Amino acid sequence: AYYVCAFSYAKGSQPDVVHGYIFSFLVVAGNLLMNEVCNFVAHAVGFQHNDYAEVFYTLLYLGACTINVVADLWITAVVTYRQAAGMHMPTADGVPLTDLSLHELFESFAMQKALGLQTWKYNFPPSFLFPFILEPLVTLVIMRHLMKLLVRSHSELTDRQCEKALAIMAPMNMARYGDVILNVTLSTLCLFFPAGFFLKMFVALALSHLYLIVLDTYRVLRCVPSFCYSSHVIDRCAQLLLGVPCGFILLAVVVKSNCASGQEAMSGMFCVRDRNLILRMCAAFIIHLLLYGLAHWAVVAVCERCWSSSHEKAVQSFAEVAAKTPSSWFTANPVHCLRSHFMHGHSPPCVYNRPGYEHLLRANPAIACYFEEKVQLVEDKEGGNEETALKGISSPETEEVDKKMR
Repeated sequence: AYYVCAFSYAKGSQPDVVHGYIFSFLVVAGNLLMNEVCNFVAHAVGFQHNDYAEVFYTLLYLGACTINVVADLWITAVVTYRQAAGMHMPTADGVPLTDLSLHELFESFAMQKALGLQTWKYNFPPSFLFPFILEPLVTLVIMRHLMKLLVRSHSELTDRQCEKALAIMAPMNMARYGDVILNVTLSTLCLFFPAGFFLKMFVALALSHLYLIVLDTYRVLRCVPSFCYSSHVIDRCAQLLLGVPCGFILLAVVVKSNCASGQEAMSGMFCVRDRNLILRMCAAFIIHLLLYGLAHWAVVAVCERCWSSSHEKAVQSFAEVAAKTPSSWFTANPVHCLRSHFMHGHSPPCVYNRPGYEHLLRANPAIACYFEEKVQLVEDKEGGNEETALKGISSPETEEVDKKMR
């Protein structure tokens, strides 16, 4: 970034393609670094529930990326000004850009076009697409291939170590809330610049998020073992954070409507400059956030009371539900499972349920354990019969683990 900022734009010279790729790499690397750091901090705090850890992570991630965006846009502004100064670019009235005030410099068409172009380069593809292409390649393809090579090359690894190494390294989290809100916020920045960037900016945003929906659908259905969020606190937090891009739209309206009435005297209540315009923008943004939060709290509360259905008493017994659901109060309690096995000596004991190991559970109605995968006979290609569980084929490894658990 320092090298790009220090580039000389004299005589209309432009950075080559390599500089553009360096800038894209910096944006992607910065966002990914903030993602990992915020995720580590949020889960290291020690929240009692995972939902609140995800909320804290989303707030941290958006805050960190906002600082990153401000820093990158500042570099963009400096680069744009140096480019215009190096090319001796004048305004429509023939005044050099170097002789304009900060407000006049921002409103000049040359600066507006350059800032809009740099914002477009910052958003697509570095922010909208590249991180979501690298994510499955790194977490699903490359890491799994490396773990396969590691496991098959080291015979000293235990069964448990091999199992952990070959596990999917894509746990479910609510990082998508932060990614989507950040991309929407970045896309609203084009509203401050010429209208020629509007269409391609929002088309790129829509297509990138369409790919993101496909990616997350595959990840949830094929890669994530299981997840549970017991409340809607993350969704409520994300809805509140959507007030930020909406506030940016309001700020764009304030900026574009300033001095837009065409009057000769550039003064009055609807035409302010410099500090007064900044104060007006800050006041509009703060008032918008307050009204948005109040409306969100009031409207959602009213809708919940109007459309929430009354609780209906379940007609199924605990035994009927537990026979279809592997995780219950007993099988999800590791202390109870240890007591069942070592203190009470139940036969079969209550087995602790882990995602992917449901075939190890054994039914014992005497201790309120009702779930057990039924085994059915399936004909193989040679006409014989093989014992196959409803959720997976029995293998020598699972049989050995099953014997140990028994």
